[in-house]
Amino acid sequence: MSVCPNPLFKANWNLPPQQQLPIYWDANIRIV
Repeated sequence: MSVCPNPLFKANWNLPPQQQLPIYWDANIRIV
């Protein structure tokens, strides 16, 4: 997994799936 420059992205990975924000998911998938 790539290191995400934005701490919000990393924080989102640690949330349960139902609490994750889709925009952060999308950004993470594009970065990774």
